[in-house]
Amino acid sequence: MAPALVGLGLKLVMLLMSRWTRGADAAWIGFIAVFAMHNLSEVLVFTRFAEQLSADALIRSYYVCCVMVSIYGLYYVSDFIRSPKQKLVWFIAAIPAVLLIIAIVATDTVIAGYSFIEYSITAIKGEQYKLFQYFSLANMVIAIVVLSYNYRTATDPKQQLRYAYTFFALIPMILATTAVILLMMAGYRINAAMVFPIASTLFLIISVQGRDSYTASDLRRWLPFTQEYRVRKAVEFALSQYALENIQHDDLMVMLERAMIQYKHGTNDANLCKAAKSMGVSSDTLDLMLKRMHIPH
Repeated sequence: MAPALVGLGLKLVMLLMSRWTRGADAAWIGFIAVFAMHNLSEVLVFTRFAEQLSADALIRSYYVCCVMVSIYGLYYVSDFIRSPKQKLVWFIAAIPAVLLIIAIVATDTVIAGYSFIEYSITAIKGEQYKLFQYFSLANMVIAIVVLSYNYRTATDPKQQLRYAYTFFALIPMILATTAVILLMMAGYRINAAMVFPIASTLFLIISVQGRDSYTASDLRRWLPFTQEYRVRKAVEFALSQYALENIQHDDLMVMLERAMIQYKHGTNDANLCKAAKSMGVSSDTLDLMLKRMHIPH
């Protein structure tokens, strides 16, 4: 029960911080609230706190919260403002989510009941339990595709950074979901309420680093395949050479300028006009800079 309680406490703290933080948008606050509700259902499943609620009702409410987390996660990673198509994708995905919730609550096709597992309870699988598993996996795949697309097409650096962090924050959720589903398919009795609180908390902690309202830091500067990593290494090398007195001040300025020009040129797909616009110079000026620095273009 400890992971669920700790996860719930952290999410409540993050919810309060987000409520008082200027610039925190409703989608982010809503996402934390949905995760907190999910953790609360996990705590209730462990403790069976409310005696008036049957164990069967608790386990069904837990699975309903799982579906809500999955579909709201897809909502969070989508860019509705720029892409009406993504809004359509979410509405299409919401239809099976609603049907699945109805099946969980009102029938025994997905959840056929409950059984005791050590100090907690777990679900007895219905004939169509795999629908829940396939729904969860499908939503994760769609979320990854949407995030990748949004990252590649984003024009706002802050939005692009948020997508990058959200993508990496999904990794614990993907690993946890995949591992639990595969083990359950193999016949093992797994109490997911021991795993998902940790994964969901890691997701929020990683995601918050990419949000400008919380002073975002750039994850990409540590990833070798990114332009941000290359410019960081170039700047660090130039400064180290200057500190060791291997180069003069003028040489340092040239190396830093070269690194900045290469960065803007690279992040704009080597498009001269786009790079020049982002730098606030004309295309002819940037063309002269590239030639002077012997940068291929």
